[in-house]
Amino acid sequence: MSSGSILGRFMRRPWSVFLLAVLVALLGVALVASRPGGLFGAASSQAITIMDLKPADGSKVPANQEVELSAFIASDSSAIDVKGGVKVSVDGSPIEVQLRVGSGVLRVGFSETRAFAPGSHTLSVEARNLGGQTARAQAVFKAD
Repeated sequence: MSSGSILGRFMRRPWSVFLLAVLVALLGVALVASRPGGLFGAASSQAITIMDLKPADGSKVPANQEVELSAFIASDSSAIDVKGGVKVSVDGSPIEVQLRVGSGVLRVGFSETRAFAPGSHTLSVEARNLGGQTARAQAVFKAD
């Protein structure tokens, strides 16, 4: 008796197609569950993100004129630590920013203005959520 004929007999039974479909579905669930983040978690292990830095990395701004400094921070699972968990610096020196909180402290932003002397400058942002996850972002720009 060949293995092909056993499979053929198996597939002729009415319940066999259903059983095969269930086995394939279970295999798919097992594959998804084995990935980082599992079945219900995010695919990325970093649950906090800093984006939309202004001035943008590589940009030019007018020297000795007020320029907007801003960023947007989002956390997909745990509230952002707004009491000391967001640190902003310009050229290595910490600056105070007023955080704007939205969406249950999962989204936070800031916007400030500053004037810059001619030359290269660096805006750095570090953020932490209450789950202990951190993110860092940096933009190097030139004032001309």
